[in-house]
Amino acid sequence: MVGAILVTALLLGGGVTLGSRLLDHPGDQVEAGPIADDLSQDGGDDGWDEDGGDDGGGEDGQAAEATSAPTPSPATTPSNGPGRISVVYEVTGKGRADILYNDANGMHVWLDRVPLPWKRSIRADRRDQVMLQANKTAGSGDTLRCSVRVDGGAPVTEKIGATGWRASCSG
Repeated sequence: MVGAILVTALLLGGGVTLGSRLLDHPGDQVEAGPIADDLSQDGGDDGWDEDGGDDGGGEDGQAAEATSAPTPSPATTPSNGPGRISVVYEVTGKGRADILYNDANGMHVWLDRVPLPWKRSIRADRRDQVMLQANKTAGSGDTLRCSVRVDGGAPVTEKIGATGWRASCSG
């Protein structure tokens, strides 16, 4: 009798489990992720404090030193030599302007609210990377003019009036 009850219980239990698995939707399935290593075995600092925040500690629990690379100043000559061409950037007007130009290595340099007039001379290797933009800011005058002069030649200029907001020049 006990055997019959046990067989019935197993069949019903298995049937209930099988039935519940058949009724599951694919989106309801939970997949097991990788098991995390037990950090207590290595005794190392995991870099997190008990509240779940970064404690700034390294393997030995000491605070990590903050290292910050200095911000490089814009290049006035290319990093690979003296530069084959001379470039003079110039922005004129009243008040201040936001200025974007390419340095001697062709890297963008952004200057916020620069007092006008502004002028910068560099040496570069690639004429196609010579570029200057000047944007009006609050308090700028009605006109803004940018100018790029390459190797002492005629300047490339753009002048904007009261309705414009950006002057662009390239070499």
